[in-house]
Amino acid sequence: MSVDRRLMIVPLVLVLTSHSWCQPKMNAIVKGQFKLGSVTALLNDSAWYGKAHTSRRSWKVKKHKKSNWFDVSFLTNIPHSKYSFTLDYTSHQAAFDTSINWIPTQWLSFNNVPLAVGMYKLFNSSSRQDPVVEARYDLLEGGDAISDSYHLKKDDNNWIQIIKYSSITGIVVGRFELKLMSQSGKTAHFRRGSFKAKIVAED
Repeated sequence: MSVDRRLMIVPLVLVLTSHSWCQPKMNAIVKGQFKLGSVTALLNDSAWYGKAHTSRRSWKVKKHKKSNWFDVSFLTNIPHSKYSFTLDYTSHQAAFDTSINWIPTQWLSFNNVPLAVGMYKLFNSSSRQDPVVEARYDLLEGGDAISDSYHLKKDDNNWIQIIKYSSITGIVVGRFELKLMSQSGKTAHFRRGSFKAKIVAED
C-alpha cells in the first residue's frame, strides 16, 4: 500500500516548530543577526524594543579579589500611561530612529552583572562588599524625570543570562526574564528578553 509522502511531512514540521522560542532566536543573536546595541522583549505580553547601553567596572571585593562586572541599561521611546500602564506602541523602527526627537520614556537596568558566561539571579539591592546583580525598571517623563519605579517581586524567577562575551570585540550577548511591581501594585513582566551590546569602559 502506498503512502502519500506529503502526509509524512506534517509530523516532521510539527516537531521542528514545537521547540522553545529561545533556540532559533538565540542562534540568530549569537550569529550576529541581532542588531548591535539593541534589546527586544515581551512586556506584559506585548512587543517591547529599545537601545542597549553598557559600562564596565572592576571592583576589589571579598578579600581584595579583583572581579570584572558590567552594567547594562535599556532605553525605549515607546509611550506609556503612568496611570493605567497601558502601553501605546510605536513601530520597531521608531524605537531606534535617531533622526527624530528621540526622548526615552522607559528605563530597564541591570547592575553588577559578572562579565562571564552564565545565568545570574536578580535582586533589588546590593553592597560594594558583597555585590549582587541588581535590576529595576522606571517610567520616565521628559526623558530623565522618573514618574514611577518598579522593583523586583519576591519569590519570582528573575534572572539574566550572559550567552556570549568576546574580550576582543567587547560584544556581549544575553537574555533575561523578570517580574517587577510598582508601589501602587502595578506589574511589569518582561519575558523572552534578548540583547546585544558592546562593553564600554567606565571613565
